[in-house]
Amino acid sequence: MRWVRLLGTALAIGPLTFGWLGAPQSLLTRLAWAGVALLTAGWMLQFVLQLSAVTPADSTQIMPLLTSSRFGLLWSIAGGILLALTAALARGWHRMALLLCLALAGTYTLFSHASGTLDAPAALAATFLHLILSALWIGGLAALLASHTRELRTGKDGSAATLQHGQRLAQFSIVLRFAVAGMIVTGLYAGGLHVGAPDALTSTAYGQALLVKLALLAALLGLAAFNTLFTMRCLRAGSIVWIGRLRVLVCAELALGAALFAAAAFLTASQPARDVLLASAVPPVAGQRAPYFGMATAGMEMVHLEIAPGYVGNNAFTVTLYDADGQPITNA
Repeated sequence: MRWVRLLGTALAIGPLTFGWLGAPQSLLTRLAWAGVALLTAGWMLQFVLQLSAVTPADSTQIMPLLTSSRFGLLWSIAGGILLALTAALARGWHRMALLLCLALAGTYTLFSHASGTLDAPAALAATFLHLILSALWIGGLAALLASHTRELRTGKDGSAATLQHGQRLAQFSIVLRFAVAGMIVTGLYAGGLHVGAPDALTSTAYGQALLVKLALLAALLGLAAFNTLFTMRCLRAGSIVWIGRLRVLVCAELALGAALFAAAAFLTASQPARDVLLASAVPPVAGQRAPYFGMATAGMEMVHLEIAPGYVGNNAFTVTLYDADGQPITNA
């Protein structure tokens, strides 16, 4: 679900931003529509998964989930933004659609680990910037590929086509340098915030996923550097054979970008390494009830509360209601 949203964000933001790369506006709009479709699918899946996690067999809790929880508020806001985004794209208001994409990305940021940190404003800002820069990079590659495909279909003179490809690649590389620099800064900040210690990179699922993401990022940066330093030079020199090779290289970058988003989605779904280390470093206190159990009465009804394992770290809270006859209340 998170992977779908990341891909959708990239496909929506990239084509709407890099229209100047020369691809037909109709093709860029179709790419943006594909992004909106993925965003809508991710939005719907998010609610289904949240509902199944909270109340697996009770559909009567749909409205309370929407109206009485932080999740419901953010999910509803995201749905409203999606509707406005669809209308703006249908009317051809691409600048408005781009702004709405940024707003939608902001709501997704509020679901991230950054919202639970001590310095939440700075962490949320860094996470938002990291997401937008990633979407610009991968979505921009999709726009670049669309532009490249158009040139191949128009059958331009070889020397003119190679020169034009070289110019566009050079322009895209300038934007890419700033995006990569921002991603590195925000990524380092997030890594220090959520990893905590070097050994957590190998001893936790979060750290291992981060290493995979870094390996994919290194490969992606290698391809980008090759295109900037070598492919662009060959295109400017008029080497026609590199037009086809550029398309293969951009497709490879897109594949690596999709894999990078998958690793990022896994990170978002995993418990941060710092929290795992903190929980493992604080064992239960001798004599402490594990799990904790308590009860209280409210009128003719009784409430049971169980907390497991009952010490610092992740805990499961189970609340059970009983009526005056001692039978569980299932429709509360």
